[in-house]
Amino acid sequence: MYDHIGLKVKSLDASVRFYTAALAPLGFVLCSRDDSGAGFGPKGKPALWLHLHKGRPMPAPMSPFARPITPPSRSFTTRD
Repeated sequence: MYDHIGLKVKSLDASVRFYTAALAPLGFVLCSRDDSGAGFGPKGKPALWLHLHKGRPMPAPMSPFARPITPPSRSFTTRD
């Protein structure tokens, strides 16, 4: 399960309007906002962060996971 997701957006105002409407049915609210970004999530626990980005588009969003990703066990990856 993810802990949070960060997205770079070209227009913070337009993105906040969109995500406010899109996430309301899930119980997510605008938890934090300043000139450089905004955070949405359950009240008091933002999980989706929007970051104002004025540069070139980036190839993929960042999404750190809440738990470390562990490699599969040896028995799973080798044939006996």
